[in-house]
Amino acid sequence: MSLVDMEDSITKRGHKRHGDQIITNLRYYRVDIFNQVVDLIIQEMGNRFSEVSTELLGCIACLDPRNSFVQFNIDRLTRLADLDPKDFLQSDYLYLPQQLSNFIANVRYDSQFYAITNLGSLAREMVRTDKHSVFPLIYRMIELALVLPVATASVEC
Repeated sequence: MSLVDMEDSITKRGHKRHGDQIITNLRYYRVDIFNQVVDLIIQEMGNRFSEVSTELLGCIACLDPRNSFVQFNIDRLTRLADLDPKDFLQSDYLYLPQQLSNFIANVRYDSQFYAITNLGSLAREMVRTDKHSVFPLIYRMIELALVLPVATASVEC
């Protein structure tokens, strides 16, 4: 089997207006083919998941404890509470942004939370360190994040 030299040039057929174009194999495979495949994957994902499910997963990802909660986003997490309003009181929405802010400042500098890589472990560590009592709204959000994807998938089937 022969390997393609990625630095070799090829002629890419163009439209009548633009004519043919000389490009490298590397550009052809990296840009032209790769982008088409990514577009197909995005389209397929859009067909399989509802907009609400996609938004839900995006919000839940903000609770990911890996890399010192690098994806943490207060606005998106507030939106997560909006997606399931029956679990939050109106007054909870007043305290939620401040509790989220205090929570992230607290756990980012707590060495007991450094090695946590998933939501289940985060919930267990919050109970072990009694942070579930200090940050009850955050703990409720984590519980919802552990349950909602399964409940949503069950309803959509």
